[in-house]
Amino acid sequence: MLRMADTTLLSTNLLALGLPSGWEWLILVFLALLIFGRRLPEVARSVGKSVTEFKKGLNEVTTAATKEAPDAPKLPNADPNAVAQAERQDSGSKA
Repeated sequence: MLRMADTTLLSTNLLALGLPSGWEWLILVFLALLIFGRRLPEVARSVGKSVTEFKKGLNEVTTAATKEAPDAPKLPNADPNAVAQAERQDSGSKA
């Protein structure tokens, strides 16, 4: 049966492991190159193609959205006086 002190010691030891650092990353990269070395250029090529397709799709959506935007109702000018006058007219007609 574990006591409270044993469980806290166990949890702090697990948290102390953390992420790899320095040489550990180099070893992991080396192992990845040994295992996936021949397939890495293919993977990089497919990732590049998917990114370009995503960008093309995003551009198509933005151009379609900008073409539809002129049908939106026109807003008053950015002049604060014009906006204030429009608000006064709206509030005067409602009262």
